[in-house]
Amino acid sequence: MRSGGLFAAAAALRLLYITHHFDLDWEPDSYQHVLVAKFAVTHGAAGLWMLVDVWAKPLYTAVASLLFWVLPHAWPGLVIMQAVNCIAWLAAVVLIADIARRELGPWPALLVMAMGLLGNIAFRSSVSALTEPLGALSVAAALWCFSRRRDGLSFSSSALAPLARIDAVALVATQLASTRS
Repeated sequence: MRSGGLFAAAAALRLLYITHHFDLDWEPDSYQHVLVAKFAVTHGAAGLWMLVDVWAKPLYTAVASLLFWVLPHAWPGLVIMQAVNCIAWLAAVVLIADIARRELGPWPALLVMAMGLLGNIAFRSSVSALTEPLGALSVAAALWCFSRRRDGLSFSSSALAPLARIDAVALVATQLASTRS
């Protein structure tokens, strides 16, 4: 199976999972993140404070709030964010596989793609409403831009990562330290 077929199968598997387990998620944090984003939308200026709350993960909250603001209110927020996370995860895998293809060749790229699309933890994170996929996309975009010698975009993407996952501060510190040497 070529990478396009693998990608299509993995995307279809995620869609089937979300439709079969409609409005269910792996852990309570997913529901809390969605509720925080909905609070940010429904409470006007007071809700904007949620965009700077560390636990709320500002990047996630901003993306989710924007979607909840433009989409019909009756649409299930958890499912919307699961779909967004699937798209973010699939995009992150494509970016990392592209780096692997250019640096190592087609077979390592296919292996990277298979692990990113079909690994248990990767699958679980990608069909959740948690913050990991947006953090992964930020990091993947930073690495992809770095591999293309687009330093400004790489730093910008790295700077977004801690807004999705606070543990990504280590990535930003490492990237800043590497520019000084």
